[in-house]
Amino acid sequence: MRRAAVFARQLIALALCLAAAPVAAETARLNHVVWRGGPMTLGGLSGLEMTAGGTRLIAISDRGRIISAAIERDAEGRITEIAEPSIVRLLDPDGTWPSAPAMRDSEGLALMPDGDLAVSYENFHRFVVHAQDGRVRRSLPRPLQVFALQANLGFEALAVDPEGRLLAVPELYYWRRPTYPLLRLEGDRWRVAAQMPVDVPPWNPVGMDMDSDGRLYLVERIFRMSEGFRSRIRRLSFDGDGPMQAETLLETGPADYGNLEGIAVWHDAQGRTILTLVTDDNFNPFLPTEIVEFVVPD
Repeated sequence: MRRAAVFARQLIALALCLAAAPVAAETARLNHVVWRGGPMTLGGLSGLEMTAGGTRLIAISDRGRIISAAIERDAEGRITEIAEPSIVRLLDPDGTWPSAPAMRDSEGLALMPDGDLAVSYENFHRFVVHAQDGRVRRSLPRPLQVFALQANLGFEALAVDPEGRLLAVPELYYWRRPTYPLLRLEGDRWRVAAQMPVDVPPWNPVGMDMDSDGRLYLVERIFRMSEGFRSRIRRLSFDGDGPMQAETLLETGPADYGNLEGIAVWHDAQGRTILTLVTDDNFNPFLPTEIVEFVVPD
């Protein structure tokens, strides 16, 4: 009965909710949209970026594909249509699509200043910069921390700082340590930029983005069979010397949404800070691909 109740709540989340609704103190939901009618290969969305003004979405699936679409909005910023979806494959350096599924497990996404896409892969942990048509621009160094990661628990959270440097944090590191390393690519070497505080039981980091002020927005999740997914969004800041300062912006209830993984931060025409999140449906036909947006305080 418990599982049936959870499943029923997930079905309720299929509704298209375009009206703003309060979620937490000073944080409001702007959009909750179920993405239907896309290509057959749409699903498994793990990484997300939004272009300036929230007019275009770029995402990656955990089966080695880039998904992009135009976002149409009304005057209040509510999504009215997701149009012109397209899908291309993330290719190997030789121009082919990896034949082994384990080599296609793309998880983290960051839009570089030049428009290229930095992608982190799990199973065989690595970082690759792709053009938006899927071609490989270059492979990046692998940090030593990859040897402390499990096959399916790698660098899911990826971002770019205001100086154009890549940031990465693992989903699980050394089994429930009180802090996780926030890595920064400096030249051709990964260095620990800061230690990120985590909670026990672990809120596993699964996506992040950074704003122009250098504040990091992190989406974390907990999954329990009896409850489904719970998600939390924190905003973290650091000066490079002291500990990171964390502020919780939002914590969802059990099964309020699906598996929120990708997150993008942007500013609308009114100057509001908007967080766009997307769910990974794991290609399960009973689960939706959801796009959820929140207006958060500055």
